[in-house]
Amino acid sequence: KIAPQGAAGSSEPGNVLVTLAEAAAGDAASAGDRLPLWLSRAANPQILVPAGSYRVAAELGHTQIAKTITAAAGTTQMVELLPGAGRLELVVQAAAQGPPAERVLVVVAVDDPNAPGGRREVARSAAPRPAFHLPTGTYYVQARSGTAEVRDRIAVSAGDTVRRSLVLPAARLTMAVVVNGRAADADRDITIEVARVATPPERVARSGAGAAELILAEGKYSVSATLGAHNVRAVSEIALAAGEKRDLALRLESGTIRLQHRGAARRAAADALCEVRDGRGVVVWRTVEPDPRADLAPGQYHVRCGPDSAPIERTITLAAGEQRVVEIGRE
Repeated sequence: KIAPQGAAGSSEPGNVLVTLAEAAAGDAASAGDRLPLWLSRAANPQILVPAGSYRVAAELGHTQIAKTITAAAGTTQMVELLPGAGRLELVVQAAAQGPPAERVLVVVAVDDPNAPGGRREVARSAAPRPAFHLPTGTYYVQARSGTAEVRDRIAVSAGDTVRRSLVLPAARLTMAVVVNGRAADADRDITIEVARVATPPERVARSGAGAAELILAEGKYSVSATLGAHNVRAVSEIALAAGEKRDLALRLESGTIRLQHRGAARRAAADALCEVRDGRGVVVWRTVEPDPRADLAPGQYHVRCGPDSAPIERTITLAAGEQRVVEIGRE
């Protein structure tokens, strides 16, 4: 008869795994080093065995304890196993007194001078309310969600249940890109970037879709959206507080320019470099394609194609939502 015992005051059964293996004479190895003859998770298991020596072990979470016993013929023997474990129950909240936070990873570590950084991970969980059976000792708990994290140092004693609430200083940011007054299509070449306002700025997230939702640590952020590879861009700076839920619309305005070569210019298009400058004289687009197109911000542009000795030049004004064809060539 085996009497395992779990953590006192636990909200769940101890769920101790008991194994029985043959014991070799003078062998002090744990039962986990041998093939088990029998195992059970019953609260008070019993087994009928041939007379002999056995190694009985109990495993509860990350705690193990084993005993060597001798079973004599015709006797009943009680084997008491008390894993030196406590139970750690956690709830991670986005705000004090709030509901459990979502998409949280909890990591539990202990001091270990032989491990990188001096600490060794012993458990992890992504459960909404994680619980761990741990040997007596001091543990370092880290909860992470997105870029937000919270740390705590917790002592666990044998037979006790420690319950701890951790408040994650996190905010939820939902971003959506609007192009010319309409939600961005899924096939548009849009990039969203989020950077922490610092010196230098620290990029924390990037998305290739027209909408994104992030869990971020409280603080100031610069959020940008770009369309294509040129000058269509919107930037917004926001401050997020712990527990906050924020919706952010990133509004882009753009038009489309298509350069259409004709006549002799079309025949020489493969060797002709086209350069587009904005109203400040900054080059925003270079191309050698025969009939290229690009999304550009509304404004005035100067188009220059061909060799320096005989360039073809055009000046155009592009409006939001406009699709403009610029013919390149001579009569």
